[in-house]
Amino acid sequence: MKCKMLKLSIIIPVYNVERWIDRCLDSLLSQDVERSEYEIVVVDDETPDNSMSIVEKYRENNENIRVVTQKNKGLSGARNAGLEVAKGEYVWFVDSDDFIEPNVLSRLLETVYKFNLDVLCFNLNIYKEETGKEKYPISFETEEVLDGVGFIEKVDMPPAAWVALYRREFLEANSLFFKEGILHEDQEFTPRAYYLASRIKFENIFVYNYFQREGSIMKSKSAKKCRDLLIVADSLNDFAEGRCADKKSVAYLKLKNKVAFALSQSLKNYEGQSDVCLDDYKARAYYPVKINSQMSRIDKVKYMLMNLSLKLYLKFV
Repeated sequence: MKCKMLKLSIIIPVYNVERWIDRCLDSLLSQDVERSEYEIVVVDDETPDNSMSIVEKYRENNENIRVVTQKNKGLSGARNAGLEVAKGEYVWFVDSDDFIEPNVLSRLLETVYKFNLDVLCFNLNIYKEETGKEKYPISFETEEVLDGVGFIEKVDMPPAAWVALYRREFLEANSLFFKEGILHEDQEFTPRAYYLASRIKFENIFVYNYFQREGSIMKSKSAKKCRDLLIVADSLNDFAEGRCADKKSVAYLKLKNKVAFALSQSLKNYEGQSDVCLDDYKARAYYPVKINSQMSRIDKVKYMLMNLSLKLYLKFV
């Protein structure tokens, strides 16, 4: 590839995805911009299957595909490794079992440059092999350019890194990297990235296809998820308390609700056999959960029950 500033780096961690990696790469190559304008950075996370043999065949015929190899560090480590070598002005984190819609890059890139954005968010479909695509409903009040505080207040994005393009220099300047060694890293990353953005926008177009498959690690219970979600809650709480001066603002309350949600997810994975005990929850600075006006009625009831008795709450999750 020519040595010039690329507009976009698409970072794809690869681990045990031989069944789906070709679909992902095909979608990234079926776009309406010149190949010289973007690169696809494939991060081999020491995958033990045939995924990289498939990638190599694509690389032979597509000069905008680069491969980075690393010792196995998981999704966070692979994304960070891709970000470290990325050459694009913007980056997009795409999971290798997912895929994007054809001919969307032109509009996305036109939008980020037109509005000089730090972050551009967009909509997604849930894709299941049995039923196909289903639109995911994102609640939003505006598609105008906002600062991070306004965005947190007016747009309810799902906690997924792949529904956004990020200016690379913005991530680096704010030390926005993925916390390594944990699951649910997107939940810890995305609220911080959105809040810290000076110029961020939501575009109501369906760009990303999230493949929801049976047996996915995100759908199963585990002691590790129990521990990791507490790490996410701790990190988000520290961020909210440290960054938000106005403790009555909508943005602060919504960040605190993300803390409460991570706490509830951790409890959902609690089965008594891990190194986390109920006293660990009670010792958290954010427990009991403070009920606030930005919670839904269902969430208010859920957190009231959690505050009343963790043991009682566990009988209902």
